[in-house]
Amino acid sequence: MKPARMFVATLALAGMAWSANMATANAATGSLILHFPGGPDAALINPRPGCISPEPVFTSITNRTDVSIAVYQEPACGGTVVRVVRPGAGPVDIGQGRSVRVPS
Repeated sequence: MKPARMFVATLALAGMAWSANMATANAATGSLILHFPGGPDAALINPRPGCISPEPVFTSITNRTDVSIAVYQEPACGGTVVRVVRPGAGPVDIGQGRSVRVPS
């Protein structure tokens, strides 16, 4: 019975390590810089996939990642996409951005 438990535990640990590697592989590579009207800027290094809703609102964005970033004027990536910022672009004037989505 003991060898069977060790085998199951080993499989579980291997699965967690594989999942961690997959999450890292899906992260954007590079930096995403949000420019706020009163400063300072916020640089996100290798941002993870998902929605980012900073406070206060940002007015421009520099995308130095390897993926396109969708910008929304609503918090929590609500509403419609108001701008897509391609890799290597910026700073790009947004108006008043409330959230961005990094694709997976």
